[in-house]
Amino acid sequence: MMLDAWGTLTMPTALPVFTLMLGVMVALGGARAVQAADPETARAIVVTGSGQVMAKPDRATLRAGVVTQAATAAAALGENGKKMQQVFAGLTTFGIPAEDMQTAIFTVSPQYSREKTAAVEVPQIVGYQVTNQLSLTVRDVNRVGELLDALVRLGANELYDVQFALSDPEPLLDQARIAAVKDAKRKADLFSTAAGATLGRVLSMEEIGSQRPQPVFMARASVAESVPVASGQETLTVTVSVRFALE
Repeated sequence: MMLDAWGTLTMPTALPVFTLMLGVMVALGGARAVQAADPETARAIVVTGSGQVMAKPDRATLRAGVVTQAATAAAALGENGKKMQQVFAGLTTFGIPAEDMQTAIFTVSPQYSREKTAAVEVPQIVGYQVTNQLSLTVRDVNRVGELLDALVRLGANELYDVQFALSDPEPLLDQARIAAVKDAKRKADLFSTAAGATLGRVLSMEEIGSQRPQPVFMARASVAESVPVASGQETLTVTVSVRFALE
């Protein structure tokens, strides 16, 4: 400190510069301390692994229906009702319980013809169509083809969307998860050895994708004397991302 010409006490100009430099040094020292406290963040490897499990479906769903047409709505409904009663009775005899049968679509639609009058098309109702469609769950996939044959014989004239699935895919997905982690570990061992490093502990792990079985549909059919059906196998896939420390 010094006195100026008027006797005022002042600070030397070099002191603020010294204080600033000291602050920078403290800040840099803190950054180095953080880095030293977690050296694994600078030496790590991230790999992805995938695992697959295949299994035979144990359940199938399908839709079947009766479509009738008549000049009046009442006549179309009456005919449709009789045929659907036959279908319900036959499904019960086949062994499909009531809880595995559900009405999916029921419609009564007018049918039109178009006649030109004075160059203008005028729609005319010429009849009615009734559609009654069931969704069925089949718990024995080996009997799907037999069921399709039976439905046609019982009077169902529309068949849709045979879909195979697994009743409980979660245990199989867990197997795929384990396989995915093992695959990631294998890759990490390979990469670290090639790089001349030693693989350390797992720092983080994340499931980045899983593919459940996708529906397998059979094309719509209106008649079927004998329907061969193959359920095949479902593939479940899981992908994980794993971060390992390198030593």
